[in-house]
Amino acid sequence: MQTFFSADHHAYHANCIIFENRPVLKKGDLDKDGKWVSIKIRKQRIDAMVELLIHNHNQRVKKDDIFIHNGDLIFRSANNRGNGENIKVSEYLKRLNGTHILINGNHDSKNGVKTKINHLVLAGPGFQIKVVHKPIHANPSYSLNLIGHVHNAWKMMSFKDYYNIKKQELQKTDLPIHYLNSVKQFIERWKHHKRDSLLLNIGVDVHNYMPISFEEVICMYNKWRKENA
Repeated sequence: MQTFFSADHHAYHANCIIFENRPVLKKGDLDKDGKWVSIKIRKQRIDAMVELLIHNHNQRVKKDDIFIHNGDLIFRSANNRGNGENIKVSEYLKRLNGTHILINGNHDSKNGVKTKINHLVLAGPGFQIKVVHKPIHANPSYSLNLIGHVHNAWKMMSFKDYYNIKKQELQKTDLPIHYLNSVKQFIERWKHHKRDSLLLNIGVDVHNYMPISFEEVICMYNKWRKENA
C-alpha cells in the first residue's frame, strides 16, 4: 500500500482548461474573445480533461492505496452551461482508484465535496508534514508544507520567499480588501518566525496531471534541503 497526493483537479471545470492551458485545449477551440467557439467543443474538451485525469490517476494509484486530494476536486453546474457539468462528486470519485481523503479547497463546499478536513499533519522521516490547500495557510513550524491552489504559478518555494512576496503585495492597491486583510494577518503571525520551510505544490498542473507518491515528495524535499543547506 502506498500514499499518493494531488490537488486542483478542477474536474469538469471548463474555464480551468483555458486559464491553465491544459493539454486538452486545441487550436481553434476559442474565439477572438477567448471563449469557447461552441457548447459542443466545450463539452468535448471537458470530457477529454476528465478522462486524462482519471487515466493518469489509475495508472499510478491502485485500489488498496491511499489518495489524498488537497482541495478543489471538481467544478459543477446545474445546467451544464456554466463553468462545470451537472455531475455528482461520488460519480467522479468512484472512477478514481484508492481510499480517498479529501481536504477542503476554496471551491469544494460550493461544488458538493463534503469533507470536514481543512488540513492534515503527517509523519515524515524525522519531521512532520502539513497538508493544506492555500499556501497562505502554511505553517513554517513544519519542515514541509504540501499545498495546492496556485496551479502552474510555481512548483516549490521557500516559506521565506513566499512571505516576502506577501509583504510586497501589501503595497498594491488593486487587490480585494478581504484578501489584503488575510495577507496582513499572515504577515503579522509569522514576522518573528526564524525557521524556513518548503512549500511544495502538489497540484496536477505542475506534475504532468498525475498524482505523486509519498516517496517522491520526500525526495523532492531532501533535494531542496540539500540545495539550500
